[in-house]
Amino acid sequence: MTADLLELPFDQYQRYRLVADILKEVRPKGRTLSILDVGGRTALLRQFLPNDDVTAVDLEVSDEPGLVLGDGSRLPFQDGSFDVVAGFDTLEHVPPARRTAFVDECARVASRWVVLIGPYASKRVNEAEERLVDFLREKLKTEHRYLNEHRSHGLPSLGRVERTLNKHGMKTACVGQGNLDRWLGLMCLELYLDADPCLRPVAKRFFRFYNETLYSSDHGGDMYRHALVGAKGKARLPKQVVVDREPAANPAATQSVLALARELLALDSERDVWTPELERLRGVIDDLGADLDGHRTSLKHLEVERDDALQELEEDRVRQEKTQAVLRADLEGHRESLVQRDQDLASALEAQAQQLAASEQTEGELRGELDEHQSELAELKEECARQREAHDELSSDLKGHRKALAQREEDLAASHQLLEEQRKAAEAMEEDLRMQIQAHATGRQELMEEQAALQSHQAELQEALARTRSTLEAGVTDNIALNTDNIALNAELDFVRASLRNRIDNLKRVLRGRGEPFLPPRSEESAGSEEVP
Repeated sequence: MTADLLELPFDQYQRYRLVADILKEVRPKGRTLSILDVGGRTALLRQFLPNDDVTAVDLEVSDEPGLVLGDGSRLPFQDGSFDVVAGFDTLEHVPPARRTAFVDECARVASRWVVLIGPYASKRVNEAEERLVDFLREKLKTEHRYLNEHRSHGLPSLGRVERTLNKHGMKTACVGQGNLDRWLGLMCLELYLDADPCLRPVAKRFFRFYNETLYSSDHGGDMYRHALVGAKGKARLPKQVVVDREPAANPAATQSVLALARELLALDSERDVWTPELERLRGVIDDLGADLDGHRTSLKHLEVERDDALQELEEDRVRQEKTQAVLRADLEGHRESLVQRDQDLASALEAQAQQLAASEQTEGELRGELDEHQSELAELKEECARQREAHDELSSDLKGHRKALAQREEDLAASHQLLEEQRKAAEAMEEDLRMQIQAHATGRQELMEEQAALQSHQAELQEALARTRSTLEAGVTDNIALNTDNIALNAELDFVRASLRNRIDNLKRVLRGRGEPFLPPRSEESAGSEEVP
């Protein structure tokens, strides 16, 4: 057994050591067992049985690898999944209403053995736990979580658990461990040593002494803890482990425990003397601890500031490296672009040389075309002059037509006025005629003839008016057609002027692009003389 296991609290060591001894006896020779530790979140059984495959299941979480979260009364495993299902001081912490289901589940999942070790209900065990609770309250001023659960739930019944295992076809055996009187005294000693930090190293040495010297003989009489073993089918029950245990403890070992108890009692009697000083020292320690915490906080702030500064420096360094990399890349790009630009310039110079040669070749052609355009321009100027003269003649004719039309309109207005006067006279004549008809019935035929003549005269006037209107409309139409022709001629002249300007501008741009101006700058007078009207 390793030194670490020997320094476990005696109460913890004896339960795991007893089950390890039982399984060592009942296992087939050389066989590795698969074991389910129900309620074993500490997985301590793996250290006692390192060669077996131990799986732990518990309601509470721990850092142990492979821990399965589950309820012992509803185990998440199939029937017969493990050779052994064990519970270490677990059943007393299960609520009474679920204890039968807990034992049923253990029997269902086990293929060979069920081992349930822990305290079971009896008058003396209940009294021993009550005395231990009183010791904790009165002497150490504390409470114990697990002992309180024992009191609230009540300890399980050994006979009832045994009958439940029998119901699943299991034969059973019971192995006790831990003399009750010794257990109570040693538990008081363990809790007393654990309550004082200065005495905890003594507790480890005491546990090692008990586990090496007293464990094998700590049985007989009324015992605090029992291991109830259920075996299925042909699986064996433990017998030899009971026979091989030492019958009694070595008297020298017992005297050593008593000597330790006497020293602790003497220490406890002197506690009232040095307790105030201890409390004062604890206050000083607390103050020093508070100061230390303040210094630690300041140190943390300084460390944070240092880390921030280092991070900023690192970020600056990274930024500078990135900037340098970008600058290097830009420089390399500029170098490449300069090389490319030199190549492009060489190509451009070569192209310009070729273009200059082509331009010199086409210069003569352009000069010839320019001479032709200039002759065409002179002809167009003469044609424009002739068109202007014709336009002036047409304008004078149009003015004459407009004057004639105005005169005709005046004549037509006079005709309208004369016709209106004749109409009014006719109306007056008609009135006189009516009066004459009434007065002179005999002159009716003569009056009708005069009326016919009057209508004939009106018809002649209307015919003359229609002819006058037709003549005026024809004159207006001729004038409109003449204006339309003039407008079309002007548009054609504007188009010719624009075409000539564009061709001259293009020729100038070509000649300027070669760096050799073809035409000298023109003065305002020469420019005005060459402008197309």
